[in-house]
Amino acid sequence: MDHTLERELLLVSLNGNVDKASALRFENLAISDWENIVQQAVRHGVTPFLYHRLKKHKTVIHVPALIQKELRETYLHTLARNIRLFHELSEVLSVFQKNAIPVIVLKGAYLAKFVYDNIALRQMHDIDLLIREDDFSRGKEKLYKMGYHIWENDRSEEKNERLKYPANFIKHGAFPLDIHLTVARPNRYFSFDGEDIWSSARPVAIDDTGFLALSHENLLLHLCYHASFQHKFRFGLRSLCDISETIHQYANAINWKQVQQRALQEGIVNYIYLTLRLARELLEAAVPEEVLEGMRPDGLDPQMIAMAKDQVFRFRDAIAESPPFSTNLGQLYEDGSLKDKFLLLLKCIFPSPKFIAKKYSLSPRSIRIYFYYVIRLKDLLFQHSRSTWRLLLRDEEMLYLAKSEMDQIKLDDWLA
Repeated sequence: MDHTLERELLLVSLNGNVDKASALRFENLAISDWENIVQQAVRHGVTPFLYHRLKKHKTVIHVPALIQKELRETYLHTLARNIRLFHELSEVLSVFQKNAIPVIVLKGAYLAKFVYDNIALRQMHDIDLLIREDDFSRGKEKLYKMGYHIWENDRSEEKNERLKYPANFIKHGAFPLDIHLTVARPNRYFSFDGEDIWSSARPVAIDDTGFLALSHENLLLHLCYHASFQHKFRFGLRSLCDISETIHQYANAINWKQVQQRALQEGIVNYIYLTLRLARELLEAAVPEEVLEGMRPDGLDPQMIAMAKDQVFRFRDAIAESPPFSTNLGQLYEDGSLKDKFLLLLKCIFPSPKFIAKKYSLSPRSIRIYFYYVIRLKDLLFQHSRSTWRLLLRDEEMLYLAKSEMDQIKLDDWLA
């Protein structure tokens, strides 16, 4: 099956706008074609959502019984997992509520319950909660009493103090629990204002347990940030489905002017613009035209949009099974003379003493730095010799991976 057609049919199924023409194209699919579509859905983490969409259009799209069974099994498996996840989430939220610790439920759990309106439609692997920094010590104490502990191998507690990034709590037989102190990882490009996050948060509840949710605008900004900055569009279609369904769910409540102003004020308009544009072009998300035009960067290169789309679909292709790959060596993919490529290899093997000192935790004035060039060569030979040789021989898989890496570098430069 043509990958382009496979992609188109998956997108048509997910956006829910199935017309007669697309329905006719489904009629010509062989069972192997359907298996390819399901395989793509698994890679993108949208299999239960695909099942839901196809079931909705069962009168116009005939899905083979074997495929229906496979999709239904994944749907039921996700439902069973998420029932257990929400039970654990309720217990944690109840403890926080009793101890007057305000908490905002982030990402998957909130989306499954309040955006998708069906907890079986959104696959999740952990629980993400946001609390205030002043409440972290008390929250940690309560979680310890519940049997959770911080994952020691990750040194998350130290990371949390330095970066205000998630503290990863684990408990035997339970889903991982990530406690955030900020909505987004602090960086020089973007910083959510903590006070605005909390002052604009909305009260919601699961059963009798109350908690908070991000405002519609902050939720949308967070999802766009998560897809573009944090995951570099390599989280597949699930992130774009989250954005599209959020816009659909809160179409009349989102203050688009505020979203636009915030993106401009924070200096992240490229990230928000490109993510919203992808959601609209790939999944027909109802992003108002005037909003996109208001955020459209000057001199926008259409190549950047094409690169971002490619990253969405490349994220788990050959990359997942490929040998270790150096981003620097990706430049061997670029056009250039043999001399230029030879100089690049020399630069990779013999970087500056400052680089060696930093990489191997040495004093910049230590004479041992020069000994570590030998270790550097040994490390490179062990990790990347096969990849480099395959790249120089124009191996198809390595060229694919190199192009992906180089496109990502160009895309990152433009976004930032």
